[in-house]
Amino acid sequence: MSLQSAVAWAAGTLLALAGPQPAAAPGPELPSLATRTFRSASLNQDRAYTVLLPAGYDAGGARRYPVLYLLHGKSGDHTDWSKRAPLREAVGSAPLIVVMPNGDDGWYVDWADGVHRYESQIVRDLIPHVDGAYRTLAAREGRAIAGLSMGGYGALKVALTHPDMFAAAASVSGALRFPREGWDDGPKVFGAGPGSDRMRAQNDILELAFALQRARPGWGGPALYLDCGTEDFLYDSNTRVRSFLRELAVPYAYHEEPGAHNWEYWTARLPDLLRFSLAHLAKPAP
Repeated sequence: MSLQSAVAWAAGTLLALAGPQPAAAPGPELPSLATRTFRSASLNQDRAYTVLLPAGYDAGGARRYPVLYLLHGKSGDHTDWSKRAPLREAVGSAPLIVVMPNGDDGWYVDWADGVHRYESQIVRDLIPHVDGAYRTLAAREGRAIAGLSMGGYGALKVALTHPDMFAAAASVSGALRFPREGWDDGPKVFGAGPGSDRMRAQNDILELAFALQRARPGWGGPALYLDCGTEDFLYDSNTRVRSFLRELAVPYAYHEEPGAHNWEYWTARLPDLLRFSLAHLAKPAP
């Protein structure tokens, strides 16, 4: 018998004498993901969305959960966050439902043409659908909204327009000054006629925050979170919005890290975005 064969034989004998080896301990159960549809009267379409349900949700029971509406960026869709970032692992065992709608390249705005109604898709159609289809905490304290890039603008804009619907709003690398800057999409969203300036003002985060602060002194709006990489082409825009909020005495959380406008940065910042949202959401009940 060769030395190599003898070593192999001895190793096998020792394993046999030791008996069956214990199986590796299973890891924690992860949330489940599914793609589903709802009817959007605002867009006159059946629309797809991705939903993440917390671990143990399918076991049933009466427990109701808070919901985070998580918005994609331009050129993305409802699958971005679940396919391009480790969303299930980041949420982990947190008692949270995450809903990711498809906003096309609509900027989460009801367009001047009266046909493309992407804000209404969320607040008039999707949220009632989600509250009816899942065990949610169907109240302001049970909802947060967040997004990246176009979705960062959309999250803050929708929450500031509907402050009684959302407890918190978060933006990562948000195009927060979209109505004020020369984006190519501006004319098709806001129109190019005499009413376009009014449309831009109605969808301007700074104008909305100013109006809300005046209407509710001491800030009765959603908790706000801004995050942007220092090499991002939107970094200057984000710091300007931060300065404006500070001048208004609007409370906010602000974070910046080295990074650019890409999924490497958004993936790295996802856990902090989730922590912020959970900190401002009601706990599951009962």
